[in-house]
Amino acid sequence: MSLITMALHYSDINITFDLPLKDTLMLMFFASVGLSADLRLLKHGGSALVSFLFCAALFIVFQDILASRFLACSTSILCWD
Repeated sequence: MSLITMALHYSDINITFDLPLKDTLMLMFFASVGLSADLRLLKHGGSALVSFLFCAALFIVFQDILASRFLACSTSILCWD
């Protein structure tokens, strides 16, 4: 599909997609993936799962701090000098 889209793009034929249901469908997909997890499976993950959760939380906090600094610099308020 991507090769066809690329060929059409280089032929000056552009395809656009209207995505009104994107958020709902993504929510349904990730909820169904989450529903397949059970306590036995989570226990099987053990320390690797805990360390992954810790790293993911750390990256989320780092991303939020970095984004807030970038937003502050782009609006020229409280830029880091």
